[in-house]
Amino acid sequence: MKVRHAVLSVTVAILAGLVLNNASWLAPPPEGEPKLYAHRGVHQPYVRAGLTNDTCTAARMLEPRHDYLENTIASMEAAFAYGADRVEIDIQRTADGDWAVFHDAELACRTDGEGRVRERTMAALKTLDIGHGYTADGGQTHPFRGRFLGAMPSLAEVLNRFPERSFELHAKGADAAQADALWTYLQSIGKVNLPRLTVFALPAFDARWRELDTGVPVTGKHRAKSCVLSYLLTGWTGRLPAACAGGIVVPQDLAWLFWGWPNRLQQRFADTPGGVMLIGSALERDGSRAVDSLVALERVPGRFAGWIYTNRIETIGPALEQRKRGAW
Repeated sequence: MKVRHAVLSVTVAILAGLVLNNASWLAPPPEGEPKLYAHRGVHQPYVRAGLTNDTCTAARMLEPRHDYLENTIASMEAAFAYGADRVEIDIQRTADGDWAVFHDAELACRTDGEGRVRERTMAALKTLDIGHGYTADGGQTHPFRGRFLGAMPSLAEVLNRFPERSFELHAKGADAAQADALWTYLQSIGKVNLPRLTVFALPAFDARWRELDTGVPVTGKHRAKSCVLSYLLTGWTGRLPAACAGGIVVPQDLAWLFWGWPNRLQQRFADTPGGVMLIGSALERDGSRAVDSLVALERVPGRFAGWIYTNRIETIGPALEQRKRGAW
């Protein structure tokens, strides 16, 4: 009987320690305000059901509500005006060693050109109409055709145009060799505000980028997944797994599974480069996995000071500003 009581007492003590160590209400509210991560800047949303890697998303655009296209200077400018703290852009190396700001590897979906970005010089890419392929009615009309001729920017143009702004550079399909190429490029284009940049890439690029010790953080889906799994398994200890050194991504609908959510979790990740990134639903099969609606924004904790990932900066930015002022 005494042994049973002792075991029970130890078990209760361990459980109590586990609860208290991860109790959000015992952690001080985080300082600061939410920061907005604008995926693709201000862009044209599209039907997401049934997407594959080969789907031309420009051909399934929703009815346009604005005149911006992703990865253009105007789109980035608008995103920052709407309140973005960081804008994600897609970059690809060109045939002449430049870096084009464009999403697709193939040109035929969005533009009036053919072939691959990497097979064209930057000068050739500048001759294309990047709004050519967008349609919301199955090809009956193309509302942006002819309006974005020569609008594909180089990465140098973007960084020179917005020297004080923060960007995440999604290095599309880039391998280890291209990590060297991008680092050389960034060093060659003049004064670049490196602390304002992050890079999102595949594992091979990631590994080489870290070897180069650029000082620019690098992440990717592989790192996000590894961190989440590690933290769910061991985060109860209060110690950050090595996989989470860069920060953590938290889906809204699964946030309750993350040890210490929200205050204690934010406290633990406060000193990591990426902190806490809050995304939308991880369970909706065809969802955008972003905070894109006012309903989703309402579910963001009142004292959240991490990143909010959104595809609809033109909606979420102004709404968040109203919330900060108490006008919402």
